[in-house]
Amino acid sequence: MTIKTWIAEFYPITAKRAAKGSALDATIHSLRKWEGRRPEAMARHGVSLGWQHEIYDGKSTFMFSGETCALCVKYRLTWSGVCGECPLYLARDKVPCDGRMPGEDISPYNAFSPEPMIAWLEKALSECK
Repeated sequence: MTIKTWIAEFYPITAKRAAKGSALDATIHSLRKWEGRRPEAMARHGVSLGWQHEIYDGKSTFMFSGETCALCVKYRLTWSGVCGECPLYLARDKVPCDGRMPGEDISPYNAFSPEPMIAWLEKALSECK
């Protein structure tokens, strides 16, 4: 198992391609990718968490970034944090995923655990339907 098998399960199409679909499509794509950051999913594919925003298999890496996020590709108007009509941004009361809402010690994107991001993406998904 490798990054390639992880990609086949959790990132089978690129963010750019997923962003061509609906808000729902982009949200599902982003949620699936973040579910792949769960420890059990990474272990199943023999990948490890590297720096906070990457996973690796000893040879290859996959970055969790705006370029691999269908929502960022679809909605981000600039790289200055303006997220437009991104369902995740709207679900977070117009706070970007890499920003902190009142009461958050760390943004969901920067949290060590993928669970905060998954929870917000699930909320965004429910609001897309």
